[in-house]
Amino acid sequence: MPTFQNIINSIKGPQDCFKMRQDLIKEIEQLTRRRLLVYVADINKSESALKPEDKTGFSDLIQDIKEEEVDFLINSPGGFAEVTEAIVGMLRDRFKSIRFAIPNMAKSAATLLVLSGDELLMDHRSELGPVDPQVVYTSIDGRKWEAAEDILDGFKEAKEVLAKEGPAATPAYVPLLNKYTIGLLRGCRNAMQLSQELAERWLRTYMFAKDPGSPKPKEIAAFFASHANTLSHNRAIRIDKCLDLGIKLIDLRKAENRILAEKLWELWCLFELHFERTPVHKMYENSAGCSLQKQSIQIQIVPGHPPVPGQPQQPVPQPKLEQSPSYRMEI
Repeated sequence: MPTFQNIINSIKGPQDCFKMRQDLIKEIEQLTRRRLLVYVADINKSESALKPEDKTGFSDLIQDIKEEEVDFLINSPGGFAEVTEAIVGMLRDRFKSIRFAIPNMAKSAATLLVLSGDELLMDHRSELGPVDPQVVYTSIDGRKWEAAEDILDGFKEAKEVLAKEGPAATPAYVPLLNKYTIGLLRGCRNAMQLSQELAERWLRTYMFAKDPGSPKPKEIAAFFASHANTLSHNRAIRIDKCLDLGIKLIDLRKAENRILAEKLWELWCLFELHFERTPVHKMYENSAGCSLQKQSIQIQIVPGHPPVPGQPQQPVPQPKLEQSPSYRMEI
């Protein structure tokens, strides 16, 4: 029977799910002879990004681990490069060797995080993603994302057209250019440089520590950091491309690794089912006593009317306001 379907049929409640997760973590540890730590986020929930709050969860996750060589199972849509840098610092101060297992996906800033590993564990289901920074802003049409590289290239193109065509092109391009400030353009350049520099430094320091003269760290970092290479921030970078790039990984598709691959996938499916059945959006778990979950509870209160227990509250209509866009950088 298919793995996820079998889990759905087997799990009666949260306690069953927790016991099965703990049993699987221990089974995987017996297979690998390494401690397994788990950080997973539900990509379908809005609070799933890597944020400063994750430092607390990672701190609990590693606190009672005595071993110097560990595996990390990770599932994350990404978040902030600065948070990733802080977490990598925490992990690398504590552990001599780290392997990252990606049974499902580690995108964007989570890709940046796993590139700080000594080795990756991947199979045909595993996905990494580009680490090119995205500019997130709110306009009158809602929340929008634009690649920092696209903003810089678009600004350059607009300048060239205006210089070439003169006043005739002004009506088309000036409204577009008015959206961007000099600070934003500099921020785009800085964010692009930060992502690539972090990836290259970590690859050189950890994954390619025994190959100090290798050009691979620079080549791999340049590929992941360039929007022009992938064309979409949501693009899946799968195991064959990672092998082509020279990333050091254990190919879980091979016969000798098949049992480990299926147990890692089954463990991820247990976390995914828990996310589907609960409001939890992040989990940190190991077999050493850490089982931390984060969830958001939203309560809508109608002004002037106190909430009545047991009765649903009606949402308050909010006016749509025109405002200048507020920008932030994510990867």
